[in-house]
Amino acid sequence: MKLAKYAPQIAAYVDDPDVYGHVVGTLYKMRTPDYVDQIRPHANSPSAWIRKEAKRYLAKYDANPS
Repeated sequence: MKLAKYAPQIAAYVDDPDVYGHVVGTLYKMRTPDYVDQIRPHANSPSAWIRKEAKRYLAKYDANPS
């Protein structure tokens, strides 16, 4: 995808509690599989929509689900 080159700048905010749900969703939409380790902790988020985004990303890109 053309915009995947911006993924590192977006991924830098994956731990920012104000935007991390949006970051996870954006990385999924950008088809960038390189952020599994950073996104995995968000699969246990207290927020349902963030958990859903993280699990969707991990279902597609996590080669070693735990």
